[in-house]
Amino acid sequence: MEKTIKVGLPNGLHASNAASFVEKASQFQADVHLKKGNSVINVKSILGLMSIVLKPNDEVLLTATGADEEQALTVLGEFLEHN
Repeated sequence: MEKTIKVGLPNGLHASNAASFVEKASQFQADVHLKKGNSVINVKSILGLMSIVLKPNDEVLLTATGADEEQALTVLGEFLEHN
């Protein structure tokens, strides 16, 4: 499954909310990846997530495969859109 997300975080993704995002992502069994431009990262990796600069209004693609993929996309998508 995949979902296009528009980043709604007022200050983008920075160290503290990136750590929270990785913690949430790690609760899911599904493999979840984020694509921005030509870069694709595993969202369960803090180093991978910090390597991509996410600013407000950036569009990214979240993909998930696995048992709880739909729930993972919903929860992680909402985090990026509204947190």
